[in-house]
Amino acid sequence: MIWWGAAVCLGVLLFWWAGRRDWRAGAVLAGVAAGYLPWFLYPERTMFFFYAVSFEPFLVLALVYCLGLVLGQRTDPLWRRRSGLFVVALFVATAVVVSAFFYPVWTAETISYQDWRFRMWMPSWI
Repeated sequence: MIWWGAAVCLGVLLFWWAGRRDWRAGAVLAGVAAGYLPWFLYPERTMFFFYAVSFEPFLVLALVYCLGLVLGQRTDPLWRRRSGLFVVALFVATAVVVSAFFYPVWTAETISYQDWRFRMWMPSWI
């Protein structure tokens, strides 16, 4: 939830930076670009997932920025703030549940093959 949500948020940040001239969105995009774009200079090198550690904090910042947009401003009507809070709380709760679901894989716990296959949602994960 966090990784794919942040990937979608990069498009939102690009719009807010270019369209609304928000420097905060540009700063987060610059952090992601500084960590990710240099790898395009070396297409022959293998890029392992742990290299994403350098720009993952900026992906989390992109996600937080977008969740703040969903939440709204103090001057927004009460119904807007409540619905934004509901969406943000729903996203956070879903992220916690999905993380708990994958916890045995991330911590290398012993689980059955069927349980492991149940957690492999994409063919490229195997």
